[in-house]
Amino acid sequence: DAAALRALRPVFSTALSRMRTWDAVELNARIDPLTGLMNRSSIMHELAERSSAARDTTVLFIDLDGFKSVNDQLGHRAGDSVLRTVAERIARTLGPDHRLGRLGGDEFLLVVDDIDGLYLAERLLGHVEEVILLDSQVIQLSASIGIARRRADEDATALLERADRLMFQAKSVGRGAVRCDTLEEPPSPAPTAEPAPERPTLASVKSAIDGLRIVVQPIVDAATHRLHGVEALTRGPVGHELEQPDRLFTAATTFGLLGELELAAKTLAFSLPLDDTVELFINLEPTLLSDEDWLSRLTDAWSRSGQKPSVTAEVTERAVLHSPGRLLRSVEVCRELGWMIALDDVGSRSESLAALRWIDPDVVKLDMSLITNDNPAHSAHVVAAIAAYRDMARHGDVLVIAEGVETLGDAKHADVLGADLLQGYLFGRPSELEDLHVVNVPGAPHAFGNANRPDGSRIATKRELLDLSRHVEASVVSSDCVLVAAVQHVRHVSPSTRRQYEGLARRCGFVGMIGVDLSQMSGAAFHGVRTADLELDDPLAMEWQVVAMSPTASIGLLATQLSPLDDPGDTPDMERLFSYRLITSDSEVEAAVRNLLRYF
Repeated sequence: DAAALRALRPVFSTALSRMRTWDAVELNARIDPLTGLMNRSSIMHELAERSSAARDTTVLFIDLDGFKSVNDQLGHRAGDSVLRTVAERIARTLGPDHRLGRLGGDEFLLVVDDIDGLYLAERLLGHVEEVILLDSQVIQLSASIGIARRRADEDATALLERADRLMFQAKSVGRGAVRCDTLEEPPSPAPTAEPAPERPTLASVKSAIDGLRIVVQPIVDAATHRLHGVEALTRGPVGHELEQPDRLFTAATTFGLLGELELAAKTLAFSLPLDDTVELFINLEPTLLSDEDWLSRLTDAWSRSGQKPSVTAEVTERAVLHSPGRLLRSVEVCRELGWMIALDDVGSRSESLAALRWIDPDVVKLDMSLITNDNPAHSAHVVAAIAAYRDMARHGDVLVIAEGVETLGDAKHADVLGADLLQGYLFGRPSELEDLHVVNVPGAPHAFGNANRPDGSRIATKRELLDLSRHVEASVVSSDCVLVAAVQHVRHVSPSTRRQYEGLARRCGFVGMIGVDLSQMSGAAFHGVRTADLELDDPLAMEWQVVAMSPTASIGLLATQLSPLDDPGDTPDMERLFSYRLITSDSEVEAAVRNLLRYF
């Protein structure tokens, strides 16, 4: 038997080799080799099959904004890396029946069942616009998206061409725009039977509004976990076909009753019997903020309510650029009523970060599901933008709320991000006001309670602070910049850190590094990087500082190790604890730079 098997081995080996080769050829025929997505022929075949089966299908034609400049300035290798990153991020939005393919260049096609394409496009844009950190370069792209729904008797090619035209219409407006084909199908003959029960009718929408309910979700103090406020959320009558908010708001919009629904919901929210110490948070629907008549009716409802609760009106990022002039007017109306303004979903789109300055909100809401992902550089970007806004805010203290806090890990990460208040299932689900109960989280507040420290600092591990330091380093983009870092000890300077700072020195006016025993580094000295030694007992040896300054921008990370430098104990390097602040005011950054430059 052994002899026979030895004789058969080369035959089987050849057969297996040919099978593997065939599988590889077949795979390459279907998969884009750069991104691992379906290639053009494969995604078009998928679209053709759905069309031939007369499936209700929606396509999103996606074209990246600003990608050409990446290739021109950084080269095609960098461009390929960016395309792979964007493809991975778009894939985050996919459901089990969604199909994503690369058509070529920087164009992608997403094929989905007949759903709300606009909502999906907004989520997709948020992921595409997350910053990309590539070799100390900060890259931020957006996308133009055309959305087309398949019409009867339309083949795959015609559907793709229509989505392509819509994408170009979006691109003509500016970056990050979406255009959806709103042309309706020809009206079908009047049905002879009663409408299907699952399809809402005008009567069902009106009955839902008549029986409207308000549920609330607690918002707690990050340090004490005591109740700070509640967010009012709209629900239909219990057991009604429109009980859930997604169906309720979609149906109300379809029948032109969104304004009536929102006015009824806000009237109920204003009448909630809340304690004077509990803040009421309400959501303002973006499409209604441009309606001056609706805002006037909202004002009347507030006046009739007795004006007892303290109100914070939440504006979502979807309203930021739709009609900025009218949005500013609606914000002014809210402030005239004595309400505070919250900007919701900050960080999900670039526009929401830019809008911090001109909306000037009192409250910033971070959705943990949007910034707690595999892109910590984006989290650092959002944290830096909020820190800068807090430094320049004209109306005093700015509160940061982290929503979507579902685990102790989320709460700890929210603390590192600078949250003052927390909201999410960890502390309570939406419920009727009389059933409101704030969950007593074990270990709180000492497990992660660093909010409200007198000096405004936070506590985080080295691992959590690394991305903030990289964000500061990535702000160095030209020869008029100064970058100085205090790195504690030479053992903290890895080969990759050394290469990174040498690269920064090639494009920066001055790059310096300070630490214990830096002169003892093996190999040649830093190319272009000035170094200075510290004595072990120098107070700066306990500090980890990265400070960047230019004529137009300033930012710095100031961190102090909480355990003695020469006694690390059993704590792994990445888990060392630091008390830290992110500084963005010119005066603080200038003082930090002057202090560090004295060592050279």
